[in-house]
Amino acid sequence: MRKKTPLPSIDELLASTSEVHLKMLEMGGYSADKLREMGASRDGAQHARNMLTMFPEEEAPDDGTTAALLDSLSEENRERLAAATGFSIDKLRTLCETGYGMSYLRRLLVEHTDVLGAPGQSPRRREAKRIRYLTEGHPDGPGARAIVSGWLITLATALVGLVLCAVLTVWIGALAIIVALLYFAIVLSWANRKIRSSPGSGAARAMLLISFVVIAAMVPFRTQDWYLAARGVQAQATVVAPMTTWSHGHKVQYCKVRLPNGSVQRTESNDSTCTTAIGTTATVVYDPSGWYGPRFGTSSGNNVDISGGVAVAALVALLAAPVWAIAAARRRKTHTK
Repeated sequence: MRKKTPLPSIDELLASTSEVHLKMLEMGGYSADKLREMGASRDGAQHARNMLTMFPEEEAPDDGTTAALLDSLSEENRERLAAATGFSIDKLRTLCETGYGMSYLRRLLVEHTDVLGAPGQSPRRREAKRIRYLTEGHPDGPGARAIVSGWLITLATALVGLVLCAVLTVWIGALAIIVALLYFAIVLSWANRKIRSSPGSGAARAMLLISFVVIAAMVPFRTQDWYLAARGVQAQATVVAPMTTWSHGHKVQYCKVRLPNGSVQRTESNDSTCTTAIGTTATVVYDPSGWYGPRFGTSSGNNVDISGGVAVAALVALLAAPVWAIAAARRRKTHTK
């Protein structure tokens, strides 16, 4: 029988573990001596091996914030840091090259220096800066680029969803509302998570999402009216024999009209009066390109102005939300400098 390969000893693992990893374990209360003591028992040795062989969670490389804070340290803070870690400034600076090294350096700066403090700063404000720095890498919140990119992704996603919903109404009509709901629940929710927390972001996010819902709820039912009001042609058409179809077990009649160009088209809405109006003329608005069927009434009818005004107001709010959030974040950055 083949012999099992013996597990490496704790001393062997300590010798092969990086200095940064050992320092991180020591900060967590697991010094080299502590790990050797744990190796005296079977369960303790297994736990010690797991900690020595685990790879710390990788993070995004530093964008320069931590390195800048390190370079701005006073001589007193540098001495504190050297006494606590045994690392020189040059050695600490190299930690920024890896994600887990940067995370370790952040904790060192927070715990052993006062680089995040400011004269007259309240304890609550100081603690908020500490938490933001440890979790996001920026003591004053995310950078301008991260804020702008998050909002641009969300805004572009919302606009694409509205355009998609409007286009689908040509083929599936009001059923496009189902697509809009799925898009909101899946795609827009994903994009919404790209928004970085900043002053005003909560209210702006709510304004964008509410505006999207308002427009998406109107588009499947009002796109035809808006399109015909903008590009339709108002004319007198002759009512011809209606078309009868079955829907949910019932007969449904759809009016058909003969347009001035001689073509016969079915109207978008059904109307039982078509059976008694055959041969008469009626005012309709039709689409010369044929995307939508004709609609009875004038181009300004069917409350187009009201619904269009609500949609435009919601669209303005949707576009203004990112601008407001970005401007608020920049004002906050300016005031805190």
